[in-house]
Amino acid sequence: MYFGQIKHTIYNSLKKYNKSELVLAAMIFGIPFTINFGNALLIVGVIFSLYGFRSKFGACRNSRIPYFLIFPTLLFLMILLSAMFSKDVHAGLVQVEKNILFIIIPLALYLLSYNRKTDYSLLFKVFVIANFTITLILILAGVFRIIDGETYEVLFFHELGSILDLHPVYIALSISISMFYITQYHIDDTIIQKKRGLFVIALLSYFYMVLFLCASKSVIIIFTLIYVFQLFSVIRKQKIKLFALLAITALMVNFFSFSMVSDRFIEGLHFNILKFEPTEKIENAKVFTNKEKEEISDLELRYIMFKIGLFHTIKENKWIWGYGIGDVQDHIDFYYMIYGLAPGWFEGYNLHNQYVQYFVSYGLMGTIFFLVYLVYSVILALRTNNKLALLFLFLVVFIFLFESLLSRNKGIVIFLFFNTLFIIQSLNENRDIGNQRNSK
Repeated sequence: MYFGQIKHTIYNSLKKYNKSELVLAAMIFGIPFTINFGNALLIVGVIFSLYGFRSKFGACRNSRIPYFLIFPTLLFLMILLSAMFSKDVHAGLVQVEKNILFIIIPLALYLLSYNRKTDYSLLFKVFVIANFTITLILILAGVFRIIDGETYEVLFFHELGSILDLHPVYIALSISISMFYITQYHIDDTIIQKKRGLFVIALLSYFYMVLFLCASKSVIIIFTLIYVFQLFSVIRKQKIKLFALLAITALMVNFFSFSMVSDRFIEGLHFNILKFEPTEKIENAKVFTNKEKEEISDLELRYIMFKIGLFHTIKENKWIWGYGIGDVQDHIDFYYMIYGLAPGWFEGYNLHNQYVQYFVSYGLMGTIFFLVYLVYSVILALRTNNKLALLFLFLVVFIFLFESLLSRNKGIVIFLFFNTLFIIQSLNENRDIGNQRNSK
């Protein structure tokens, strides 16, 4: 009887939504989880969208292909050509397999939601639930490991997501998107007076705590700066703004009181390596000693990688088309070796800067095309006043300066899914506004 009531309640809740909305909800639910689980739900969504393609084929054939499909498709073709013209074609095709997401994600979202009724609040609520669920699982797993005798470090940085092979940068990125949504649509001047206010504040505080456990400095710093701006835009009363600012400050002071957090920021942001200069002559190259490599901070390492990537790509006249996606890592590792950063140590590392990574891999042409795609996304968000899209774009645009997010499957999924979803949301809502004006 009890389970029958639950089943009836669930059925009544779900029947409010069409099949496409439920499929989209399933796809977005899988994003914070493991790659296999997330990709499985993604594939289900793609299959469902293609199954319904026949009914939409006539309309698609007679309509103009939207830019949000053209840009990712051309980016994928660029990656495919880069792989085919690489010396190591096999390594290139491995990257092509991963980057096929540039085709299937925008296409699936186009078929499922473009020019269709879509409850975006449902999708983001599901995403928040997914993030809460996965982070709670990771924290509980860490607590059990501590009970078994391990140190508190199992709740921190790479160890936090290690049980499910989840990278802290992508956990932090997903949490940031969730916090942006909660704040944009559930925070206002009356939040303290509302019954759900305490729950919303507690949820945001929980996510902010997990953000610090992820210990991704670039995400934490960039997110916090953007988040303060967002809070000040959704809250009008000065007293509430002051309360919010004090709350964030108190949380940060509390988090930094833990040595694991403060040490990572102090050591990671240390910078004293301005004299490093790459060179064409191996005999003149600065060879880092083991002691120097142990003491290199994350910020210094990114600076070194930035200079190495730009210098050698330009000096070897690869600046137009790059080294090629199949050969780029071999060249990067070779230069790491020249400067004593490999073998071992940083061998196999990407350049930790998405723009430089694109420049070294695909040259100036590929980088410009990628930037055009980003600019198109930002301009559309500005024109349609899609604030959540702008928050997301500002976050990833700045994180791209410190992380090569698109070098991993999870990064491609998060960026493409949300960027495409926001573009479609902007276009759909802009179309609805236009239709309302025309009907008057």
